[in-house]
Amino acid sequence: MIEFNDVKYTDLKKVVLSVNASGLLTKNIRHVAVKGPKLYDDFITTIETLPDETKLELPEDVIDFFNLWISDPDEEESQPELNFEKDPPQDSDPIEPDLEPAEDEIPTPVTESKPKRKDLVTETIKPTPAKEASLEEKPKRKLKRLSTIVMSPKVEDGKLTIAFKSLDISKSFKLPDIGNPNKLQPVRKAAMEFATANGATKGQLCNISKTLNMAGYYAR
Repeated sequence: MIEFNDVKYTDLKKVVLSVNASGLLTKNIRHVAVKGPKLYDDFITTIETLPDETKLELPEDVIDFFNLWISDPDEEESQPELNFEKDPPQDSDPIEPDLEPAEDEIPTPVTESKPKRKDLVTETIKPTPAKEASLEEKPKRKLKRLSTIVMSPKVEDGKLTIAFKSLDISKSFKLPDIGNPNKLQPVRKAAMEFATANGATKGQLCNISKTLNMAGYYAR
């Protein structure tokens, strides 16, 4: 999972303002007096939980930012193999054809007869206009790694519980006292690993961070 430390806060703020201005959210992402890690978690969670039809209408910069920061850094697209074949060998002394006529050959003169004016037939051919591509036919950008499994994180009685209802799997993690990020970090890491092992997406992992933050547990 790409952490907030690798994200430029100015870039994050721009896309948050962009998605807020789009009018697609039922509730804008709060960004005034909000710490960077919480703003990052709120942005990822908000975008992933949008309906599919709404995601298609998001601004391009929002889609690009979301796809970039939920991608695994080691994911690389396979490049096609380039085939560098050498040119076939050529004869060092190519034989040129003899273009000069033999002495005893007399070339026959060629006379061209121009057609009379009345024999000419003129025809006007109208060029077929090329079909213009409609701007509305431009394919919509898609967002990567959208959730197909429902995951519910919850903080209660000093424990973080992560449940996958469709998988009938859940696990609880005992949390340290609030205000102790050093002890929280290993617990948070174990929770993230459990969620990842059961198919959680990047947005759902961010939702775990958001749940912890809302309960007062900050890892930084």
